Amino acid sequence: FLGSSKQIDIVLDLIKKLNKKKPLIVVDPVLGDEGKLYSIIDAELVNNMINLVRVADIITPNTTEACFLLEMDYNPYMNEVEAKKVLIQLSELGPNIVVLTSIFRSDKKSRYTGIYVKSSDQFYFGECEYFPIDYSGTGDAFTSVFLGAILSGHSIKDSLNISLKFIEDSLKATVEIGVDSKDGINLEIPNIEI
Repeated sequence: FLGSSKQIDIVLDLIKKLNKKKPLIVVDPVLGDEGKLYSIIDAELVNNMINLVRVADIITPNTTEACFLLEMDYNPYMNEVEAKKVLIQLSELGPNIVVLTSIFRSDKKSRYTGIYVKSSDQFYFGECEYFPIDYSGTGDAFTSVFLGAILSGHSIKDSLNISLKFIEDSLKATVEIGVDSKDGINLEIPNIEI
């Protein structure tokens, strides 16, 4: 979470310094949720976040963040054709791999995740069981497991499935033990093999 444009500048400077070593740059552009920016986020930070997205190899925005990055109206309810258009537009900002999370199906009863890999022009879609409660940390956990699976040698498709299964198991455990949504997702119970 980067809470100011100055913090983004520091990260961009670090990326420039490390660029010769060709690091894998993953950006979760944390800006907001449910169609709204978080209270600490302003227009300057959004514009600078676009600069960070431009140098990333992988980005993992939710639908709210995608809409702000693309300066488009918020639309969480997308079919796969609409999601593909958004994924491609996000890739045009720079990243090779775009992961769009928290996409509601048009029936409003489930969510799914879409991935576009620009270098191979391939799309992947997957979903886990839908829980109508939003827990803090779900996106962070998804991105961490997704990246861990990729770095362990799994394909993009398998990495998507592994991370979605982990999130599903974590959410089930969180709901079962009655954790308050403000306390975040339970990451300790699920067993994962990467």
